[in-house]
Amino acid sequence: MGIIELQTYQQIKGKWKGTQYEVVKKLGEGGLGKVYLVKRIKTNQYFALKITKDNISINREYNLINKFKNIEMVINALEIDDLEIENEIYYYICLEYIDGMNLQEYVKRRFLSVDAILGLVLVIVEGLNKIHSLGYVLGDLKLENIMLDKRFKQLRIIDLGGVAKKGEFINEYTPGYDRSKWNCGNRVASESYDLFIVTMIIIRLIIREEFNPRLQNINDIIKKMNSIDISKELKEFLIAGLKEEQQSNFFAKGLRKIYNREKLSKRNNMIEKLDARINVIFLCSVSLLITTTIFILLKL
Repeated sequence: MGIIELQTYQQIKGKWKGTQYEVVKKLGEGGLGKVYLVKRIKTNQYFALKITKDNISINREYNLINKFKNIEMVINALEIDDLEIENEIYYYICLEYIDGMNLQEYVKRRFLSVDAILGLVLVIVEGLNKIHSLGYVLGDLKLENIMLDKRFKQLRIIDLGGVAKKGEFINEYTPGYDRSKWNCGNRVASESYDLFIVTMIIIRLIIREEFNPRLQNINDIIKKMNSIDISKELKEFLIAGLKEEQQSNFFAKGLRKIYNREKLSKRNNMIEKLDARINVIFLCSVSLLITTTIFILLKL
């Protein structure tokens, strides 16, 4: 049986803890459940309520969120409880509500320069480093699962459904980011699995195109990447991210180095353009001065 569709203004109550919520709207849904924006009736605070029939999955995610509670990038969980509606039992976790948009929506609305893309991804990699240091891999990292918090101007990971311990098999993944689908490695949880995804995200953002492993192969992506105007150093870094085993600390170090060079190059280009404008203004001023001087001399 599927997950029930909750209605706007519908009131629900936790079976064991008794917390009452009012449904505001549906935020999204996936294979295992639905997420609603709700208002806690007692405090008028807004939260994201994730509802499912899968008790094991929801408890696992709740435990992982608590395990990562010191990682600022990971969303907070407030409570877990059962929910009985129409004689059916559902399970939910009440999550911090992030007011903003996910990165998929964000990049559709605006153009990002290469240095802005690398800066954005660096923040994601720093969060991944902390997860990796605890012995876990995010697994199903994608733009839709990363929120840009409008209030605090931060990136937040909102879905931990694909998290796996290092060495375990990854069960939840997105084909377009899965290295196994691209014949670039296995689906065993490792730092390099996450870093392959990060590399694909960078390429996708730079090229502004989605990729499908059923229609393309990894060489098609490399060929397309080689045809665009980015630095040789960045191209080599991205190809290594697709084809080589990587560790997150070294990956982050290399990415930061390229990011700093891209920013410096951009700044130098801006200075050159400014100098060129100043020269044009100077030449126009000189030309005007000469013309005016000649005019005055002819009048004498």
